[in-house]
Amino acid sequence: MPHYGDLDRGLPAGSVEGRSRELTDAWSEWLRSLAWQYFSTLSFGFPVQPPQALRAVEAWLRPLPRAYAAIGLQHGPAGGFLHVHALVGGVRRVPLTQTFLRDRWRQGSALVEGYHPRLGGVEYMVRQADVIELVGTPQPFRPRKRGRRARATAQGG
Repeated sequence: MPHYGDLDRGLPAGSVEGRSRELTDAWSEWLRSLAWQYFSTLSFGFPVQPPQALRAVEAWLRPLPRAYAAIGLQHGPAGGFLHVHALVGGVRRVPLTQTFLRDRWRQGSALVEGYHPRLGGVEYMVRQADVIELVGTPQPFRPRKRGRRARATAQGG
């Protein structure tokens, strides 16, 4: 099964010097508790600083009022240019939203994929990020209820 980290296959894996394992694990555990619909990798066609990257992501999500994101800012090994890994939530996971997010990013290239917890996107982002920022108001993950109402609907009631 592919992992989100496969997006950067062939490039040396980076990690943040001095970040404790406990801190990395705490970030990962907390982010896994939130509802995510997309995992994105956003690059810039020009050099940017972290504040510029954060403003660009905020502008990217602005048309979607309920959207929120956890973003990992990372200096890539190829030239040290900053790029963003973003977990995006608060939006519908439908092809139209995915296309909108991909096409709205005008700063460089954008890869927007449906989020699947088993692919390790949270862990990859936390492990690779130089800085992690939150945009918007993240919502907790709540599994769909499969109770009496769902059974009644399935039985035609």
